[in-house]
Amino acid sequence: MRSAFAALAAVLALVAWRYAPPPARGADAPATEFSAARATAALARAVGDGAPHPTGSAANAAVRARLVAEFEQLGLRPTVEERLACGWARCATVANVLATVPGSDPSRPAVLLASHYDSVAAGPGGADDGVGVATTIEVARALLAGPKPQRDVLLLVDDGEEQGLLGAEAFVRDVARRRRIAAVVNVEARGTTGPSLLFELSPGSARLVGEAARSLPRPVTNSIYYTIYKRLPNDTDLTVFKREGMAGVNFAFVGAPLRYHTPRDDLRHLDAGSLQHHGDHALAMVRALAASRGSFEPAGDAVFFDLLAVFVVRWPQPWTLPLAALGAVLVVAAVVRERRRADGARGGSGWGAAAALGSVALTAGLGWALLALLRGLGAVPYQWVASAWPLRLGFWTVPVAGVALCAGLLGARLRAAGAWSATWIGWALLAVVAAALAPGVSYPLVVPVVVAGMAGLVARPGSIVVSLAPLVSAALLLFPVGWMLYDGMGAPALPGISIVVALVLSGTLPGFAGTARKWSFLTAGLALVAATVGVVAACVVPPFTADQPQPLSLVLYNGAGGSGDGAGDGAGDEPATWWVAGSADVPLPPAVASAGGFARASAAPYPWAPPFPAWVASAGHAPRWDPAPPQLDLGAVERTADGFLARGRLRSTRGASIAGLYVPAARLRAVRLAGEALVLRPAGDRDEWQIVEYVTLPADGAEVELTFAGAEALTIHVFDVQLGLGSEGSALLRARPDWAVPISRGDRSVVSRPLVLAATR
Repeated sequence: MRSAFAALAAVLALVAWRYAPPPARGADAPATEFSAARATAALARAVGDGAPHPTGSAANAAVRARLVAEFEQLGLRPTVEERLACGWARCATVANVLATVPGSDPSRPAVLLASHYDSVAAGPGGADDGVGVATTIEVARALLAGPKPQRDVLLLVDDGEEQGLLGAEAFVRDVARRRRIAAVVNVEARGTTGPSLLFELSPGSARLVGEAARSLPRPVTNSIYYTIYKRLPNDTDLTVFKREGMAGVNFAFVGAPLRYHTPRDDLRHLDAGSLQHHGDHALAMVRALAASRGSFEPAGDAVFFDLLAVFVVRWPQPWTLPLAALGAVLVVAAVVRERRRADGARGGSGWGAAAALGSVALTAGLGWALLALLRGLGAVPYQWVASAWPLRLGFWTVPVAGVALCAGLLGARLRAAGAWSATWIGWALLAVVAAALAPGVSYPLVVPVVVAGMAGLVARPGSIVVSLAPLVSAALLLFPVGWMLYDGMGAPALPGISIVVALVLSGTLPGFAGTARKWSFLTAGLALVAATVGVVAACVVPPFTADQPQPLSLVLYNGAGGSGDGAGDGAGDEPATWWVAGSADVPLPPAVASAGGFARASAAPYPWAPPFPAWVASAGHAPRWDPAPPQLDLGAVERTADGFLARGRLRSTRGASIAGLYVPAARLRAVRLAGEALVLRPAGDRDEWQIVEYVTLPADGAEVELTFAGAEALTIHVFDVQLGLGSEGSALLRARPDWAVPISRGDRSVVSRPLVLAATR
């Protein structure tokens, strides 16, 4: 037992060390290598004063001009392509920056290195995607300093990614250029630190996995990330490129997620080691793809994983089920071989199975109970908190308690041979099922089962090889996943982390056999003490700090009255104005709650929103705010065969650059905005209200065309948005502490008015 826990502690220490960002290289690094120091200096020049620079803003144009200057300093000839682009029901005029590092054979399809330079309104985007900008500039410099790549390397630093991947949408409009791209390397970030993860690939990516395995100097990747990410509602520019059939890989880091899309996503908080890791990956991958002589057409998927960021193990996905079956056969053969021996204790498989299943089940229960306790005590008020170590301590030691308690309760009924047989036969069954249903996530089960079967056949039962080999292999594959799962998924994943660790620790049950009960209970007691320390620390340590703050955007909303006749004159009911602050699932800072008089909303805070918990307050304490409402100046509303078509001009009379409509989704059939047809989600995937938004609305407005099913009249909501709060929000802004900051679209004022549309008879 002691040797097993010592081995697991050593593996965990290796994981913490190997999956930390590598040291950053200085400005004196060889010219052909990536230097985080040089990249950071270029990024500092490009972002200037570090102000947020969302699409369409003056700050965005200034960053773009400085980015162009950086490329020109390298001797490149950048171009700026400006056009209106539309994505999921949202449009904006974007300006993409492109440049080319010429290859020795320009007739061959090029490699695209992609990133974006726009930020969200709430933060300066030092990591998202300043790290992509810095990587692109430094990779270009390193390529120019060495021999020419065989293929051209096209550099795309696009605009409007934060507005719905609009820069990528604009890029793929050029079909001829798109078809000249052999493969894409996309660089992103969600957070400001952590290792650079190769987390996404295009379908049929076995060839790309092979290139990554051969070229990445410190690979951190596996097919679990790839499989899970495909099922998440998250998108990057690579989503658009993949939709168009382009092969590609995606790199990102996800550490310190509380800084994501906030003012703390700045150069001061950007981890130079993470930037170095990103740059090493991007440069190596671009060089490998540019040197490759084949194509990257889909050619089957692979199951793959890195081993302590040293190298990548991979095999074709169809091999997974046969490997799992082979491992199961080997384990069964090892069990049969052991039972035929005349010496040694035999039997006890039933109790061993009870211990293995019981320890995982008990850990799951303890994990969910621990999370509920922490939430009830207010220690985990949000998906992430500033200090992760108390949570890691608690949820990594709970499985130790679960396994040791089960072993102690069984006492002498737990036998080494029976525990080993039951544990690894159980693993074998899980491996076969996982390989059949989800091969990409099955390797942490398949590999230890194969190792267990081989060890059981070649070594003497009860030997250290038979005990430790499968246990250590399981830890090497599952501990990295558990270690990074919290940063990736947040508090909901914490019980899952405990279950993953418990699964590994089930391999220690043979070591508990023959151990006096008091030692098992002592182990469980020490683990519970450690978990208690974690709980106490989580309650004492502030959940948010100035460096890792609470997300808290303030919205000043005015529901301007409307006549409801489609005239667009804004006359009618008395307008209502109130504040909306964050989510009521997270407590407000006391000073903000007091300054605004906030209360939990009993209804939806906006007329188009489904009910959700929010803090609302009357804006009566603010200076009088009576903004002019947005307008949809209607032309004729014409009948169609099965409904009607409404045309109008969307305007913001207060000069807002963002405006749009909320439209009943069930009856909406088509939308054109500024002449562009918008892509709508399938009717079954829509919410009750469909947003139609123009992010860079011209001063004279934009034409809108809406096609509806059914002839009955309906109500839409016209809205506009201005960033910031002006003098109206001064009291609340003063009250908001430095450990609470705006996020994503930031502090803003929103004005809306209802409008009834009816077909002309």
